[in-house]
Amino acid sequence: MDEGSFKSATKSVRRKILTAITKSGKGHIGGALSCTDVLYYLFSEQIVQISQPGENTARPLVMSKGHSTTALLAVVDELQNTNSLEPYNSKGSLLGNNPSELVEGVEFHTGSLGHGPGLGAGVALAKRLSGDDNAVCILLSDGELNEGSVWEAFQFISKHQLNISILIDNNNQICEDFLEDVSPKMDFKSIFEGLGYEFCELDGHSLADLQKLKPWIYERQAPRICCLKTVKGKGVSFMEGVIKWHHSIPDDAKFNQAMEELK
Repeated sequence: MDEGSFKSATKSVRRKILTAITKSGKGHIGGALSCTDVLYYLFSEQIVQISQPGENTARPLVMSKGHSTTALLAVVDELQNTNSLEPYNSKGSLLGNNPSELVEGVEFHTGSLGHGPGLGAGVALAKRLSGDDNAVCILLSDGELNEGSVWEAFQFISKHQLNISILIDNNNQICEDFLEDVSPKMDFKSIFEGLGYEFCELDGHSLADLQKLKPWIYERQAPRICCLKTVKGKGVSFMEGVIKWHHSIPDDAKFNQAMEELK
């Protein structure tokens, strides 16, 4: 994958996200745009696999930040070229902001924040017991670090030395505020290394940095956490770093402006 094709594809994914959410009037744009690049890279390189409805893959992704699953759906649509987002958030559709595991690509039904690491820990433990040494990847939002359940899971994962790669979408925003205004500043490296994790920090929008994830996930077995520095609303200038675009819906003018920027 070269830089040109990566940027072209991720712009297309972002257009799909904006179109689906704007058309339905429901969804979380900001966090979906911040994790678009890492999701596209993981799936396009088959570091994690696209699941079929109701089935499990050898290399799963637990989308702990389930409110951003529109990005995952758009990545699957981009890679499969199926126009599968058409029924997004429509009456009777399983394809929604927090879609069912009966939808292609959504291996685990998530959305209640803070539960992804615990779920991933169970999956990784089951893999070990069955002799499967493939890694489990978990995409976590930095806002979820306010949830006590994630710290319980972090301890369990470390204690049992599970083969888990945790990726933190560190966009520094939560629903109605900036993370630094509601939480103490955390030294992720010291905290996670103190818990027994291998730690790395990468630019979550840089292909060159994201390419470092493949050996980091494939060539290790011990617990590891990577902090991906991202921008909420990435790719649309007036949405980047602006609180309202966590779940606001653009009007026609703003939608057209965003799509123009993502040509």
